[in-house]
Amino acid sequence: NGRPGAAYIYMRSGDTWIQQQKILPSETIFDSQFGVSVAIDGDYAIVGAHYEGVDTAAGNWVYNAGAAYIFMRSGNTWIQQQRIVANDPGYFAFFGGSVAISGDHAIVGAIRDDGNGFPFRGSAYIFVRNGSTWTQQQKINGSGTDEYDQFGASVAMSGDYAVVGCP
Repeated sequence: NGRPGAAYIYMRSGDTWIQQQKILPSETIFDSQFGVSVAIDGDYAIVGAHYEGVDTAAGNWVYNAGAAYIFMRSGNTWIQQQRIVANDPGYFAFFGGSVAISGDHAIVGAIRDDGNGFPFRGSAYIFVRNGSTWTQQQKINGSGTDEYDQFGASVAMSGDYAVVGCP
């Protein structure tokens, strides 16, 4: 079904890295660019698909709004736990262009999100895990960012800290 993309999990054995699994989203979406960004922490991995469209509750298709997928390791198998999207998906926002995960929190960049009416201002979304469910905790924009700043081009997270790139 087109070019859905993939991500590959490797496990270190001594000095050798061995492919453990090729992971794919549960639903194959043409040209979503699943795998454009990846991150892993312990038993959780997150994979971005920034070209993916989002079908809203109202039945409207939001082109290239983007998505990210969280996988959980069970034994030697990685299983999709949840597909996450922004609570306010925007056309061509590219949510999922950057991803990071640390413990029970994940952060996803959306470099072309039109925050507060500024084109391509960008934003980042923080998600928190409760049990097996990931929910959006907060949308953040850099103070003083302006149009075309692309806040969220890169993201990283460790414990109680997150860093967001704004090129």
